[in-house]
Amino acid sequence: MPSNYAGLYIGLMSGTSVDGIDAALIEISDSGIELVKTLTGEYSSKCQTAIKSLMLEGAGRELETLMWLDVELGSAFANAALTLIDEAGVEPSSIKAIGSHGQTIRHYPSQIHSAIGSTLQIGDPNIINQRTQIPVIADLRRADIALGGQGAPLMPAFHQAMFEKSGTSRAIVNIGGIANITILNNLNITGFDTGPGNTLMDAWHAKHKGTQFDKDGVWASTGKVDIPLLNQLLADPWFAKQPPKSTGQDYFNLEWLKTNCPDNNGIEHLQAEDVQATLLELTAKSIARCVVQSNVDETYICGGGANNPTLMRALAQQVEAKITSTNSLGLDPNWVEAAGFGWLAWCHLNHKPANVPAVTGASNTCVLGARWG
Repeated sequence: MPSNYAGLYIGLMSGTSVDGIDAALIEISDSGIELVKTLTGEYSSKCQTAIKSLMLEGAGRELETLMWLDVELGSAFANAALTLIDEAGVEPSSIKAIGSHGQTIRHYPSQIHSAIGSTLQIGDPNIINQRTQIPVIADLRRADIALGGQGAPLMPAFHQAMFEKSGTSRAIVNIGGIANITILNNLNITGFDTGPGNTLMDAWHAKHKGTQFDKDGVWASTGKVDIPLLNQLLADPWFAKQPPKSTGQDYFNLEWLKTNCPDNNGIEHLQAEDVQATLLELTAKSIARCVVQSNVDETYICGGGANNPTLMRALAQQVEAKITSTNSLGLDPNWVEAAGFGWLAWCHLNHKPANVPAVTGASNTCVLGARWG
C-alpha cells in the first residue's frame, strides 16, 4: 500500500445491534494493515434505549432525543478512543486520524421525498476531535448517496485491500445487526446487504428472555424451524430485489416479523423458541443463497455472527465451499468493521476514493467523509 500518511489510525463504530462501541487501533504501512489494539467502549443503558427508540418510527420527542444523543455519543466515542490510546501505550499525537462511523439512526437508501436516498449517523465528531485533539473523519456515507448510491455497504473496498487473493474467489460475509456480503473475484468486486443478521434474533430474545442476545445460539438450538413462517418471511420482496441494495433495522424489526406471519395468525401462537430457531434459519438461508449464487471458492465470516456456533453450523450445512471466520485470514472477525473505518480515514487523508459504484450504485467513485480538526 502507498506510504503516504502511513502510521496509526483508529476506527470507531457502533452497529445496528447497539451492543457497544467497537474501537480498533490499526497501523497502515507499505507492508499492509495490522490490527494493533482493540477495545469495546460502553455507553449508558439510557443511551442504548434512546438509540433503539429512534431507530423506529413513532418515538416521542424525537428531535430533542436526537440532539441529546448526538452529544452523548460524541462523548462516548471520544472516551473509547482515549481509553484505547491509553491502553495501547501510544501518544495521541502519533495517531494520524480517527475514522468514526457513528451510530446509524435511520437508513433510507431508496428515495422517499427527494430525488435521492438519505441516511443518518450521529455521534458529534466535533466532540471527538476536541476531546482527543486528533483529526476526525466522519459522515462517511452521504457522499456516496449524493451520487445516487445506497451509501452501503462500505466495507467491500476494505475487504479487497485486506483479503483479496489472486486466482481465488472469496466471499466475505459480515453478520452484524444486518448482514452483507462482499464478493472478491480476480480484481472484480461486488457486494450488497443480504438481509437481517442478528437484529431479529436479538430483538426476539430480548423480548422473551430479557437479555440482549442469544449467546452461542443456545436458545435457538432448542427450537424447531417453523417452515410456513420461514417461507413467508423469505417471500418478502426485499430478498428478491436485485443489487445494489442495503437495509437497516428500520425495515427488519419485530413489527416486520409480526406483519409477515402466515395467514395473519400472528406470531404469539408459536413457541417462542421455535420463532428464534426460524429467525436464525432466516439469517442463514438468506446469506447462504447469496454465497451459493456467487459461486466462490471460499467464504469467510466476520462480525458478531461469527461467534454464534449454531448460526455457523446452519451456514455450513447450506454452503458446500469452505466456510470459516476471518481468523483464518489473520484478522479477528469481531474487529474487521472497526478496522475498516480506520482504513477509510487513511483513504480520506490520501484523497483515495473508497466507495465501490458496482456495490452501492453510485454514479461515480468519491472520497468518503469530511474532516474535523
